[in-house]
Amino acid sequence: MLVFPASAQEEATLHKIEGTLIAEEGSVMAVHVLNISSFRATTTDAEGKFAIGAKRTDTLMFSAVHFKRKEVVVTSEIMQQGHITVSMEAGITQLDEVVLLPYNLSGDIGRDAEQVFQGEAVSASTLGLPNTNAWVPTQSERRLHEAGGGFLSPTNWINSVSGRKKRLKTLVRLEQNNSLWEKVRHAFPDSVYVKELGLPKNRLDDFVYYCETDPSFKTIAKEADPLRIWDFVVLKSKGYKNLNKIEP
Repeated sequence: MLVFPASAQEEATLHKIEGTLIAEEGSVMAVHVLNISSFRATTTDAEGKFAIGAKRTDTLMFSAVHFKRKEVVVTSEIMQQGHITVSMEAGITQLDEVVLLPYNLSGDIGRDAEQVFQGEAVSASTLGLPNTNAWVPTQSERRLHEAGGGFLSPTNWINSVSGRKKRLKTLVRLEQNNSLWEKVRHAFPDSVYVKELGLPKNRLDDFVYYCETDPSFKTIAKEADPLRIWDFVVLKSKGYKNLNKIEP
C-alpha cells in the first residue's frame, strides 16, 4: 500500500474557492470563469460572485466580451482564505474579421437569410494562410502511405487485392473526424456540461454530434482553445435544448 505525504494529498485535492469580480465599467454578471488546469468552469452571478474547485498553482481564467481576458494563479494565501477578489479591466475582445461584400451580404440577418448563395467554403486554405497544407500523418495515414505509392509494386498489388488500402483509407477518415469530436466531447468533465449548460448526462454524446454539424466546429476543435470551445458549446447548448425541448 502506497502512502503519500499529507502535503502531496492536499496538492491533488480540489478545494472550493469563492470569489467576487469588480469593475469600474461593465456588468460583472455572466463572466466566464475557467480553471484551465483542472478543467472546471462556471459563470458569475448578478453580483459578480462565483465558486469553483481549485488547488494550489491552478490557473483561473476570467473572460467576457466587454472585459480584457485575465488569468490568476491560485496561491497558498488564496487557498487559506478561500476567497479571491478579481478586478476586471474594460476592453473589447478582438474578433476575426468577417468580409461581407464578396457574398453580397448587407449585414441585415433577416434580409440575408432569404438569399441562397453558393461559393467556395471559407477555410485556412482558401484564405491563403501559411502552413495550411502541412501534413502530419497519423499512424493509419503512415500505414496507408506504406500500403502503396501509385505504382504497381508487388506489395501494392497484394494490398490492393486484399482490400487493405480501402480499409486503411476508411480508418484514416474516421480517425480524423473522431479526433476533433473527442477534443470537444472531453474538453470539460461531464459535470460541467450537466451543471453549467443544463444538458442531460445521457445526451452529451448526441449534443457534441449536434455541435459537429456547425461549419465552425472543425476550426474551433483544431485550435483546442478551452475558452473558445467553452463559448462555442454555451452557444450551441441553447439551440440544442430548444430543438429537443429540454427544460433549463
